[in-house]
Parts: sequence; structure tokens; C-alpha cells
Amino acid sequence: MSDPINHRLMWIGAGLIAALLISLTLLGWLPLSPGLDQPILLTINQGWAHPWADRFFIWISDRATFAAPMILLILAVLWRRFGKDGVKLWGLFILALIAGDLLGNLLKHWFSQPRPCAEIFDLIRQPKRPQGGTCGALTSGTPSNHTLNFVLTALFFGQILPWFRRLWLPLLAIAVLVGISRIYLGVHYPSQVVLGGIIGALLATLFAWLSLRYLAFVRHLHRYQKRGD
Repeated sequence: MSDPINHRLMWIGAGLIAALLISLTLLGWLPLSPGLDQPILLTINQGWAHPWADRFFIWISDRATFAAPMILLILAVLWRRFGKDGVKLWGLFILALIAGDLLGNLLKHWFSQPRPCAEIFDLIRQPKRPQGGTCGALTSGTPSNHTLNFVLTALFFGQILPWFRRLWLPLLAIAVLVGISRIYLGVHYPSQVVLGGIIGALLATLFAWLSLRYLAFVRHLHRYQKRGD
């Protein structure tokens, strides 16, 4: 009899691949697309402009003041809830993040698709660079590593600890906000954010599948259910 965990993850992976093809078509990467990238970018970047939004999206997009504390908070939650097994799960999560970051950087080099702040810097607001101009040496923007890593984070825990909604549902909401922040700040096109999110989801599914298949402590955590959750 097939493992229901692996069967479910297989369908999740298939769905994500289908979503990838649909998204690339809609956002201008495949023929017959309406080319929505720039209109969506300008709507979010300019139409949503507000000083408070500038501060919020700069903060939530910052690795040092937002991402790093969040990673440490996840460690604290897992350690408090699961002890040593929680710390080991956090270590697997860090390995997945490293793999995601490396893959994202490789794809950036392969695609070499410019960021909006390098290509249409004269049309967009740049809250992080109010003086304007191009965004320096970091000109390749496909995929968005920020979005990739935050989606990976949410769905890795969502698939391994599906019952622990207090952890992964807030992480999923944060991932959506981070993806929007990259568009709002003018550093990624919507298609770059969408592609980053889908790659992050695929990697999360792969790492969750491998962990559940080969690591007994992960299977134990997957089935663990504390009264009240």
C-alpha cells in the first residue's frame, strides 16, 4: 500500500509544476501572454505608495533586521515545543534555505534577466534608493531569492507539521508580504517574484518528502498532535 504522505506530496509537486507553467504564460515568459509584468509592477510600486508602506516593506524585506530574527524565533519555537528533535528539524530547514539560496543565485546567472531598478529605473520609485538611478551590480533578478526562501520556509514547515498552524500559517502570510515588498520596492518584476515563490514551494516539497521518507524523527513530528492544536 502506498504511503499517504508521499502520495500527497506527489500531488502537491504536480500542482506546483502546473502553476509554474500557467504563471509563466500569464506573466510574459511564454508565447500568447498578455505581458502583465510592467503594469502590475507600476500599480504596486506607484499606486500603493505611502510613507508608512515604504518603511514597512523596507523592514520586512531586510535580511538583517527581519529575516535573521525570524529564523532565530523559529529555532526558539521548535526547541521549546519539541526539544532536541525541534533543533534537528531547524537544522534541516537551514540546509533547505542554503540550497534555495544557492539555486536562486545559479538561476539568476543563467537567466540574466534584469531587475526593474536596472532596466526601467526612470519609471519607478525606489524607496530604498530615493536618489534614483540603477540598483548597482545586482542587476539580475530572476528569480526573487527573498520570495523563494520565505515560501520555502512556510511550506517546509506546513508539509512537515501540517497540524501546527500557529507556526506555518503566519509564515505563509509573511511570505506573501515579502513577495509584495520586492515588487513595491522596485527590485523585482512580478514574474520574478512568482517564479521565486514556485521554486521555493517545489524545494520545500522536495525537502519535506526526503525528510519524511528517510528520517524517523521527522515522521514522528509529522504525526505528533498535542491536545489543543
